[in-house]
Parts: sequence; C-alpha cells; structure tokens
Amino acid sequence: MQELMLTAPGKLSWKQAKEPQLTTTGALVRPIAVSTCDFDHLMCAGHVNFPLPLAIGHECVAEVISIGDDVNSIQVGDRVVVSFQVSCGVCHQCKAGRSASCEAVPWLSSFGLGAVSGNWGGAMSDILAVAYADSMLFPIPKDMNAASATCLSCNMSDAYRCVAPQLGRHPEAPVVIVAGTFDNIALYSAGIATSLGASQVDIYGINPSAYEKVEAMGANVLMSSKEVKANQYPIAVDASMDIEKLGLAIKACAPAGEITLSTMYPDKTTPIPLMQMFEKCLSLTTGQPDLSTSIGPALQLLLNHKQKFDLIMQDVKPWDEAPTAFSAGMGKHVLMRD
Repeated sequence: MQELMLTAPGKLSWKQAKEPQLTTTGALVRPIAVSTCDFDHLMCAGHVNFPLPLAIGHECVAEVISIGDDVNSIQVGDRVVVSFQVSCGVCHQCKAGRSASCEAVPWLSSFGLGAVSGNWGGAMSDILAVAYADSMLFPIPKDMNAASATCLSCNMSDAYRCVAPQLGRHPEAPVVIVAGTFDNIALYSAGIATSLGASQVDIYGINPSAYEKVEAMGANVLMSSKEVKANQYPIAVDASMDIEKLGLAIKACAPAGEITLSTMYPDKTTPIPLMQMFEKCLSLTTGQPDLSTSIGPALQLLLNHKQKFDLIMQDVKPWDEAPTAFSAGMGKHVLMRD
C-alpha cells in the first residue's frame, strides 16, 4: 500500500506503508477524491512546525470496501465523506454533539497531521482505516460528484459552524470575515452566509487572486482595514491566523456579537483584548469544529447551491499529481482517481 508523505518542507513522495487493519467499529475505505486544505499548504511550506514525516491529506471522499461487525449506518460500496476528525460517537461529549472533544481519543485526533494528531494516517493513501465508521462516515448521493463533496470533510463544514448557528441567533445580520491565511474557509463562510440570508458579507485581507471568487459568493472585498467599521457586525469570522486581524474583527464586532476562529494560533502567549470584549459583551469561539453535527447540514446546503460552491475549487487533477498540488500555493486543488 502506498501513501503520500510529507518528509520535509516542500518535499512530498509516495512511500510504502503497512496495510491498515479493520476493527469491529471501523471501516476500510478507498479514497477516490482528496482536496487540499489551507492548512495542508501551510505544512508543506514549512510554516507550521509539526513533526515530520507525516502522511498528508484530510479532506476526502472515499468508497467503503469493508466494515466491522458493529457498524450499522453504512454499507460496502457506499461513497462517503470522511470526517477528518476522529470521534467515537458514543461518549458523553459525542452524544452531546461535541465530537471535537471526544473522550475516547486524544485531543486533536485527526487524519493528515501526523504525530500531533495521533498518527491516524492520511487521506492520500490507497486504503484508509476509519476507527469509528458510524460517527465519521457520511454517505453522499450516488449521482453527486465526489470532487464537489471533499470540502465537507473540513473546510465547508468548519465554515458552516462559523456562520450558520450565528445567523440563526442573529437573522439577516451583516457578517465580517478577516482572511489572509485560511482563504478557502473565508470563501465558504461567505458563500454560506449569503445563502442563509446575511444582509451583507464583507471580507478583508483575502488574497487578491480570490477577489472574483468573493464576488461569486455574493460578498464584498474590503480593500483597506479602514473600511472595516467598528461595532457594525453581529457576526465576525477570523480566518487569518494574524493577531492584528483578529483584533480588527473584535473591534468590528457589534455589542453582544459573536466571533468564531476557524484557525489556530500556535503561539501560546497570543494576546487578545479581553477588556474590549468584556465591555461589548462579545462571545469568542475557538477550537476544532464539531463535525458530527456540521457535515450533515453543510452537505444539504452544498446540494442546494452546488454550482456556487464548486467555484471555490481551483482545479481537479489526476491522483498522481498530488505532490505538485500539495506543494502549490494556496488554492483548492482536488485529486481524483478512478
């Protein structure tokens, strides 16, 4: 069995690996479409100091090739979105819809991030072992393009949690998104927000190459930080990994507003203006998304607005071009195989 390994910044190659083993609660799946995530590009460029080598890839649609005796929700032959997040589905946290805090596995357990996340393997492999099939695999319609659905493993579902629940609490509210690093999540957040009735969606800091996609999502590009008006947005999303832009989002957030971080800040001493947040009664949410509760509704939204969200994809490439695609600059590249 082969899997794509990141061995050093900018260096990816196919390596032989041990055949994965089936467990009673798990499944073995054959990835058929894998897309690149903003975080993949950061790791490949050496901007994230994770131990190497690591098996890469965590946004995946796969075909189920075998299931364990205790699996009930899927069948062999199903095409499924594979949650990048490892979660058991039966512990107290999972039953409460908090799969990111699953008690059965170490924190941050996920595919494609190596030792930091538990060495669960990467989606760019011939076969992937999924430990908890009933909670981690989500069937897609038989006629759905697998390339379109890969984003549900991470980016689109993460974006969903950044804006959809918030718009439920603040109907038709304007939304501001600060970007610059996790631009794919910024684009999905914008597209979801406009699809769910946000009165206005403004994005600041996104790469100029994405301006046309911002427009396609029905959002506006703010060219200067001066255009980000203070106290105007009940909903703010930080997809920047930039502390100054996070401060800008906090400043822009309206009283009693909500800010959601779709990114991590590796520096453990990251300062945030807590007094300003206290004065405005702001809520800030961080951490991984709870994918067990966001993939399903995000899939339905994708089916309803497929043409729109497909515009975020940069291109679709053959499977064997994965090393080049993962090493390329920011963009949503999808690798497909027969």
